[in-house]
Amino acid sequence: MPGVLLVGAEYKAAPLSVRKALPVSRAEMGSVLNLISSSPRVHEVFLISTDSQTEVYLRGHSSALEDIWSFWQERAGVSLEVLTSTLYEKRDTEAVYHLYALGSGLGLRCTGATDTLGLIKESLSAAREAGTVGGYLDALLDRALKIGRRVRRQAGPAPDSAQAEQAHETMRKEAANFIRWARSRRAAKAIHAMRQRAEEIRQAELAKVESKLRLLSAQEREALEALTLSIVNKLLHPSKKALREAAGLGDASDYLQAAAELFDLDDP
Repeated sequence: MPGVLLVGAEYKAAPLSVRKALPVSRAEMGSVLNLISSSPRVHEVFLISTDSQTEVYLRGHSSALEDIWSFWQERAGVSLEVLTSTLYEKRDTEAVYHLYALGSGLGLRCTGATDTLGLIKESLSAAREAGTVGGYLDALLDRALKIGRRVRRQAGPAPDSAQAEQAHETMRKEAANFIRWARSRRAAKAIHAMRQRAEEIRQAELAKVESKLRLLSAQEREALEALTLSIVNKLLHPSKKALREAAGLGDASDYLQAAAELFDLDDP
């Protein structure tokens, strides 16, 4: 099921010819985002690029990483083996925490830029213009800006080790909170889609016997409507309950996948 994925390219370990090819300028960001989002395995995407590294954040299946690797290969004009020491990956909570730390100015990797909040704003603007972010990554970028400002305000321009560690702990918790929110939202969307699918089936089956239903009185039609709705709700209840509980406890991917297959749904 779709998750938050990060693939970054750090230039210092790459040959000079590769280092020149990897950065993505603001002018070409839209076309690059559209290229990456053209993959059916990528649901949303944005990227951050500086003189020392480029990071691609996406919501999609784990298999979407193959598309990002191919993007880097084609852009750099070298084999994946040459790029191996340059690329790094993070997923879900670690990917979100990495972005929060970047926005706060306390990132673990050198970005080659001091205005990291400005970079995130630029990334949000470019992705919105390209139409490659939706409810999840748009919310993630917005949250990264708010947390970055708050951490900078609380920790100050030169935090000591204790202040820095406290800030990192806060960002780790915030990252976990975001992933829980995302999983809960996916579960809610799946439940809504299940209801819609079940209602489509109910209405279609009633339509098949419409000629016979005309013989019923208004009261009898109302009773039939209530009966079929009750049957649908009782059949859906165990699945809805399981999804909510799984989302509340952690990763509900298995339940979401099962719901998608059983009800013929798109991935939420």
